[in-house]
Amino acid sequence: MRRRHTPAPLPHAPVNPNAFWRDAVGPGMQIAASTDRIARLRRVNPR
Repeated sequence: MRRRHTPAPLPHAPVNPNAFWRDAVGPGMQIAASTDRIARLRRVNPR
């Protein structure tokens, strides 16, 4: 997926990949991504 140019993070700021999603797409996509991550973790480590 090609994403638009984002300004480089400040040197002192910790790099947060989720910040890009928060700015680029709404909370709906974030929820979908988080649930997908949880599902992937469950697939690897079923409990």
